[in-house]
Amino acid sequence: MVLNARALVLLHILVWSLPDTFSLSSGTLSDISCLKSIRDSLEDSLNRISTSWTFNNPTERSICGYVGVSCWYIFENRVRGVQLANMGLKGKFPRGLVDCSVLIILDLSGNEISGSIPRDISEILPAVEVLKLSNNNLSGEIPSSMGNCSNLEVLILDNNRLMGQIPQQLNQLIRLEVFSVVNNLLSGLVPDFVNITTIKPKLSFFTYHFNLCVGSNKRNKIMPTNTTELTATRKNIGKEVDQVTQLPTKGIGKEEFMKGSPR
Repeated sequence: MVLNARALVLLHILVWSLPDTFSLSSGTLSDISCLKSIRDSLEDSLNRISTSWTFNNPTERSICGYVGVSCWYIFENRVRGVQLANMGLKGKFPRGLVDCSVLIILDLSGNEISGSIPRDISEILPAVEVLKLSNNNLSGEIPSSMGNCSNLEVLILDNNRLMGQIPQQLNQLIRLEVFSVVNNLLSGLVPDFVNITTIKPKLSFFTYHFNLCVGSNKRNKIMPTNTTELTATRKNIGKEVDQVTQLPTKGIGKEEFMKGSPR
């Protein structure tokens, strides 16, 4: 009887001494790895991330309270959004985001992210719906693989040093509602957004539903002229970017930019 009691005590101690990570799902561990990679790959001059993303409590829900991190549900660590705008971050685009496999919102705007947008962006962010990278130091071309991010609804790349043409492959983004590349070094043709015809009822008013904002570039002004009738905007599709003038960006609120729903 004494031996049995001792065995129970030892078993109790053993169970409670096991690392908490044994209770985490593989998806949770992957998302934790994702956030650690972001933290380690970016210079955090304001210490906003380093003081919050400590990973001292590797249990369910622990990372959902981190600054800039939102989760799908309160009972698990599956990351829904990473929103780190205006945090003084420096470095390259974090490739470790590939481990956040159910991420739909990424906002790195207003930082000092440099280098190019990864050519395999659709593999890094396969589920992304909102991608905001404006006001950084990004250079190079917009990758054609962006057209494979089939869930994209909002794509904001303003105020960088992106150059070359806007990839024609972006016309594959049939869910795209907001697209803006103001103040870059872009040239060439505005993509032929053939999907506009397909989703005409949703896009009957450009300024409220589909904000195609591609003007005020360093080399050219690329922006549709008409702000009301969808049929008028089609006249600008396929034009050289320096033939298209400015379109006001009113009518789209913050909630429209950050929308996303569970699947």
